[in-house]
Amino acid sequence: MSHDPLRTLAEQWPRTLATQIALLTKADPSPPDTAWEYTLGGAWRLIGNRELPAAWGKGLADLLRHGASVPVLSDRLLEFQKIINLLHSLPSTMSEARSEEGLLTRLGEAWRQVTDFEEIFLFVSKRALTQEDEALHPVTGGHPAIVPGQGLLGQLLNESEAKVIDDPMREPRRLPGEAIGGSLLFLPITLDNRTIGAITLTRHQRFLATDRVIASTLAPLVALALTSIRRASSSIREGARFGAMLGQSSSMRRLFGEATIAAEDPDVSVLITGETGTGKELLAQALHDLSPRRSRPFVAINCAAIPHALLESELFGHERGAFTGADRSRIGRIVEADGGTLFLDEIGDMPSELQAKLLRVLETREVERVGGGKTKVDIRVIAATHQSLTQRVQEGLFRHDLLFRLNTFPLRLPPLRERREDIPLLAQGFAEQCRHRRNWSGAAEISSRALTQLIAHPWPGNVRELRNVMERATIRSQGEVIDSEHLWDPGSEPVVEVVGGPAAGGTAPATKGDGAVWQLTLPWGDATLNEVERRLLGDVLRHCRGNKAEAARMLGVDRSTFRYRLKRAGIHD
Repeated sequence: MSHDPLRTLAEQWPRTLATQIALLTKADPSPPDTAWEYTLGGAWRLIGNRELPAAWGKGLADLLRHGASVPVLSDRLLEFQKIINLLHSLPSTMSEARSEEGLLTRLGEAWRQVTDFEEIFLFVSKRALTQEDEALHPVTGGHPAIVPGQGLLGQLLNESEAKVIDDPMREPRRLPGEAIGGSLLFLPITLDNRTIGAITLTRHQRFLATDRVIASTLAPLVALALTSIRRASSSIREGARFGAMLGQSSSMRRLFGEATIAAEDPDVSVLITGETGTGKELLAQALHDLSPRRSRPFVAINCAAIPHALLESELFGHERGAFTGADRSRIGRIVEADGGTLFLDEIGDMPSELQAKLLRVLETREVERVGGGKTKVDIRVIAATHQSLTQRVQEGLFRHDLLFRLNTFPLRLPPLRERREDIPLLAQGFAEQCRHRRNWSGAAEISSRALTQLIAHPWPGNVRELRNVMERATIRSQGEVIDSEHLWDPGSEPVVEVVGGPAAGGTAPATKGDGAVWQLTLPWGDATLNEVERRLLGDVLRHCRGNKAEAARMLGVDRSTFRYRLKRAGIHD
């Protein structure tokens, strides 16, 4: 009896790879999301889903048809696994970039895992939105600009996909000043049929067809990240509001810019991460309210708040008689959200068996109720968690393929301690809301003493804790100025405590990152918020001996925000 190497390979097929590409017999049923298939001869076939281009499978299929050895095929599988891992991690990796230079750095580090190259350049326009026939400039310098239609690179801009030029120096389209050594991989970055940038990779060894396919697959991810950075920068200049959310810190303004892009796409899945109390459901609601689905339902469900035995019926619905006590049919929350948005809070606590069922809904857009019965749905899924889903995957508690589906557009909500400059704005807003509900006239007032304590507090409960503190303080103050005595319950005052006289001035002890204590001299009495901020900035800068980077770190803001605050306060170098 002859040995079948393909059967041996099928038995050794990596479990993590099987969700994207699989080796099956002709008798095996095809998964519902099969997008392409190659017949291998005999009883075997190779199939893949729409997450992977068919060209990736073709190279593997050719090896399988020609009877390559199992070790060779296993090496090819490892290459595929590296590519899939890159696609899993790249959206989160690039979302951390706060500039085009940072995007290039993160992209280059990730791309090198699957493609060897010597140099990488990212070209973008100098405008926020690229105009037709506008030159593209390298974000890090060191290379001439690309002018559409001029020279080799300018003519390659007209291409719709990645191109490999084996010997660009021999190209007749090359201009005399275009010095491109070795092999060239050119990738135009397009969005809505409009070129917004380009990437070049070069190396001495010629690029392969697989390298070109990988580049084409990465292009839409880069386009999304590049647009996010540019929109976020625009948001920082234009305002600091997203739905009902407020923030004036650079991190929140940047988040609002990214969230605006996510809201505009009614189908993209969003994964919101952040500590408890940071406002994940508020962000999800804003994403829905500002999306084309705003007129349809927003259905929220907390996966950690419902017993696991009931969660399946709650989400997917059930038929009458499906289980004891099911005296009538129920459509379930997913179907309730048809046409709108389904928000799955604390998705990390969803049982593994329901994760598989949810994954099927995302892939087929079809809900199967407990006890039978199927319904087609059109939904946008937003998930949220305070946990590390990557760690949950490593622990075997969360499906990596479900994470891949949910993590199309990741958004991270920073904890309040990382955006302390937002605390005065939020505290004022919560106090105003409380006054409005009680029909109290006039604006809320917060003393500088109370404000300093609010800024210094560690806020383990984040924005939710701040809101509760301000509502309590507003009620206790009975419409008068909110002072430090109104903020905290007796015996629960913060460790960082304000001391000093009520009129002439005092000191506010604060703690550096290394635990050392230093003093801030602040004006009390009738000082305005702007005066408190001006004095705070000046004292911190003096304490740090003019080191702006250190001063910004101690105040929990980035350097650009600190410089902007100094300029606004009239503090010059």
